[in-house]
Amino acid sequence: MAYTVSLFQPPITRKKKDGTKYKTKGEVWWLAWRDTRGKLYRKSSANIVRLFTGESIGIKNKRIAQQYATRLEERFAQGEFSLTGTIAEEKRRPLTEHYTDYEKVVLAREGTADHKADTINRVKKIIDGCGWKSLDDIKKGRFEAWLGEQKTKTGQPIGRETKNRYIWALMNFAAYLVENGRLKSNPLPGLKKAKKKDKDRKYRRIPLTWEHVVLLLKSVEESTITRRGLTPLDRSVLYRLAIMTGYRRGALRKLRVRDFQLDGDQPTVILPADAAKNGSETPPTGLGVELAGILRRYVSYQELGPDDHLFARLPDRTAEVLQADLEAAGLPTVDGQGRVVDFHALRYTYNHLLSSRGVDLGTRQKLMHHSTPELTANTYAPVVDVELIRASASLPGVPTISDSILPPAGCDSGVE
Repeated sequence: MAYTVSLFQPPITRKKKDGTKYKTKGEVWWLAWRDTRGKLYRKSSANIVRLFTGESIGIKNKRIAQQYATRLEERFAQGEFSLTGTIAEEKRRPLTEHYTDYEKVVLAREGTADHKADTINRVKKIIDGCGWKSLDDIKKGRFEAWLGEQKTKTGQPIGRETKNRYIWALMNFAAYLVENGRLKSNPLPGLKKAKKKDKDRKYRRIPLTWEHVVLLLKSVEESTITRRGLTPLDRSVLYRLAIMTGYRRGALRKLRVRDFQLDGDQPTVILPADAAKNGSETPPTGLGVELAGILRRYVSYQELGPDDHLFARLPDRTAEVLQADLEAAGLPTVDGQGRVVDFHALRYTYNHLLSSRGVDLGTRQKLMHHSTPELTANTYAPVVDVELIRASASLPGVPTISDSILPPAGCDSGVE
């Protein structure tokens, strides 16, 4: 009996900017046919291409997809192969080969480079941590046991969101294996993401008091140590800006000189859309004249242009840098309840300082750029941009920076 292979594009679900989902026609072609018993087979073109070339590449061009459909019909007619036995052959391949093929597929997908790298790295960490060598080794129980053993850098169990990232990454890898004919069925039946009632968190953080902020900055400016490429001057300015804006590390890393308005009596910074967590440009954040003056001097001293990043050398492990500076200043990094002071705790410090200055909850929520009211205080209050600038600029004036590490404006910096 001759097989007739047809083409189709299954619908896919996408998300709009407002979060609503909709279905649209997929871009990648799939192939379908029935065997002598009438059983229907549907396979992605990536699976069929791999059978012929060894590369898992989804086909978006219908003409090329039809060529592979014809080749598949010819192979079936010659009896050179059938789907029977394909799974057994795949199981004999080392799991590392399947992972390498999966990596290529993920990197070819749409999405940010960071997200794709995170997905790939998590799958690799799971495979290595569980000791899996072949497809038959992939077991739900072993993964759950490994996941339960994972700890943060401070020795605490990882939080729900981190667990779910690992679970999602592995589920995505398993779906790829099934869709591409490498496994007959899902090897992780019943595996689900952790529910929200699981209250464990990666870190419980505590903000710095203003007195601790002053001690930290004084200690940093007296230091001669460069930590992960950040000089005492870099860290002094970085901590000031993080504490007085509440910006996350990722946002601070993307800030450019052009994002700041440092002149006038209401200096501001605007977080661009590509630096904001929600992907939208945020209202201006007031800086205060003292901080603006320090930033002007820093930009001049570093000879930065409008398109230059303010912190081009900002490392990934800023928490370790900050905690080393806290210890050098004689300040605790963990309190008696196990709450930690890491770099993200500077964002907590910003919120704490706003609260101590009497800034209302709704305004703080907007200044913190929270997407939901629950993150700040379960309350929204309408605040115009001018009020936001005034509120953020109402924080205590930042301590003056030492002339020994940042010469006053107009002085010779010594930079050739």
